[in-house]
Amino acid sequence: MTKKTIPSWNKAYLGAILTFIVLLALGTGYVRALSKNTHLDHLRILEGHLAHQASRISHALRQAETPLTALAAMVKNHTGQIKDFEAYAANLLNENSIISALNLAPEGIVSSIYPLAGNEAAIGHDLLSDPERRTEVAEAIATRSSILAGPVNMRQGGNGFFLRKPVFLEQNGENKFWGLVVAKIMTTDLFANVPFDDLEAQGYNYCLSRHLDTDQEPVIIASSAQDIVHSFAVHQNIPVSGGYWRLDLSFDSSHTHSQLPQIMALALAVLGTALVFLTLRNKERLQRQADDLSQTNALLKEEISRRVATEASLRQAKETAEAAVQAKADFLAFMTHEIRTPISGLFGILQLLDMTALDHEQKDFVDTGVIAVKSLINLINDLLDFSKMEAGKMETEETDFAINELFRSIPNLFRAQTESKNITLHLNIDEDVPEMLHGDPDRIRQIVLNLISNAVKFTDQGDVTLQLSILKNEQKNHILPVRLRVQDTGIGIPADQLDILFQPYAQSRGTGKRLLAGTGLGLSIVKQLVDLMGGSVSLESAVGVGTTVAVTLPLHKAQAQHPEAKVNQDSPAPRKESGLTILVAEDDPIAQTLLASILRKLGHSPLCVDNGKEAIKKWQEADVDLIFMDIMMPGMDGWEATRRIREEEQRKGSQSRVPIVAVTALLTDSNQAEFLAAGLDDAMPKPVHLDDLKNVCNRFG
Repeated sequence: MTKKTIPSWNKAYLGAILTFIVLLALGTGYVRALSKNTHLDHLRILEGHLAHQASRISHALRQAETPLTALAAMVKNHTGQIKDFEAYAANLLNENSIISALNLAPEGIVSSIYPLAGNEAAIGHDLLSDPERRTEVAEAIATRSSILAGPVNMRQGGNGFFLRKPVFLEQNGENKFWGLVVAKIMTTDLFANVPFDDLEAQGYNYCLSRHLDTDQEPVIIASSAQDIVHSFAVHQNIPVSGGYWRLDLSFDSSHTHSQLPQIMALALAVLGTALVFLTLRNKERLQRQADDLSQTNALLKEEISRRVATEASLRQAKETAEAAVQAKADFLAFMTHEIRTPISGLFGILQLLDMTALDHEQKDFVDTGVIAVKSLINLINDLLDFSKMEAGKMETEETDFAINELFRSIPNLFRAQTESKNITLHLNIDEDVPEMLHGDPDRIRQIVLNLISNAVKFTDQGDVTLQLSILKNEQKNHILPVRLRVQDTGIGIPADQLDILFQPYAQSRGTGKRLLAGTGLGLSIVKQLVDLMGGSVSLESAVGVGTTVAVTLPLHKAQAQHPEAKVNQDSPAPRKESGLTILVAEDDPIAQTLLASILRKLGHSPLCVDNGKEAIKKWQEADVDLIFMDIMMPGMDGWEATRRIREEEQRKGSQSRVPIVAVTALLTDSNQAEFLAAGLDDAMPKPVHLDDLKNVCNRFG
């Protein structure tokens, strides 16, 4: 009977692996404990500084309100008739270093100020008629409490705050509004004892923001040059009249954990592993040399076993790679959904604004905002496109399009960047370029936006030019070789780096700046899209002179050479004269509110719920004409809710089938059939476009 032995190299590797695992586990545990203690120490330091600074701010605010309370009491005692206001105000200001002026505003109109010098511009100011002040003043009167407004740019010059306190006088047994007493507080005086500059010099980032009941969003009062580092941040709320102020404090980005402990732990693990491995290898090598003749057969069997193990390892590696690809796809799908949700909120607000009475300038602002949101969605799509390109699943869709319509919004999209840099963006289309072309307009626009974005970003002065032309000498078989040429007068690219710029994540650094910001996918996507469309791309550049990128695409001339006149896309109004009763199942409160608001604007009656279970209950209780169903919701998702509604309809033998339309960020061109197979009647992508919403309501109404 042959004695089986474990191969020497297996023993050595096994010992080395076990040693490495043990040493690495011990080192990792130590590093984690050390990092946790250090993080807790940092947070305790921050909390101490935060409490101290918040206390100073609270003290300053209380100190500011004291003389105002005294002045209000004086007005009441004199029943609103104050003859010695200047003397009394001077006495109050002498005892207070924060307030720079006191005002009397009977019926909301400023009539008296002390000191008057420098504040003449405020005399006669009607606070109740001023649209910038009216909301806060009305809130103070309604709540009969002081309201601290600001920071604001004052009529009399400077930046500061107004503390306003309403005064009510008793007349015939009733308290009637007399007016307001107002304290003017300069920002520098309020924060004189709050050393914000010292905090920043000591390596802290701070942000003081206002959160009043009348504020639609937080207002930044003071902040450091660098943003708050949230992993090293604490905050405290400071109560003020009508809301609160919030002080956030963190270490700056230089307070990151040192990597030295991790490196030392890894180095010790590797060193220990090497020592164990060498020791075991040397010991087994001596034994193997003595037993070579008797182990020839065993070595042959071992070789066979090793080959089998290698094949198994290759199979495992293949399965691991496939799992990684699937994990990446799942991650991108999840992130796309999460990112599109807030974008949907922004897009919905812009659409609601567009449905209001806007002047020409406001209409331009809204249109530009819509374009910007769509560009942000395109940026998200870039990541998805690159993933599809890696998997070989990217496709193009050819259609007729108007070249002017495709590019006319580009100057507006980049207007803020070009105006801030004082550069000029030119869009030149040669006369021989047909008005209508046949190709993939979305991919062509994606190529142009990527190229212009790069050119504008790295051009500090001069011009950026987009030139469209036809290469007449290359025309054949009804193919129009369209040349898209983007030229800038920017920083240029070193010659030795031109070849790498079309690779994924490549970023030129030879000039001290990166050619690509963010992902580094822009030119890589351009290259792959151009290749997919059967075109070519070239790049010429000189440092300090500029860069020219030329793209040639084989397009076709459209049969119709005049754009179709745009007609009203709205379908006929719903058959129900009072509009539809529409059930909205959406867990995101912003998306839910916006969708409901748009539906009301369209004359419908929305019923809103937060998850699938509530959607089923509301459908059973109410006479619903249409359901908009989000897919990813907590508790019961949209798939399950749809399935149960369809089962209930079948169980009851219902003659009418309620239309259910998915509203989701998961929708793509390739999975439309999946939604229909699940019992849904249609699907709309997030963010929802107003025209799509109208068409769906009219179709199922």
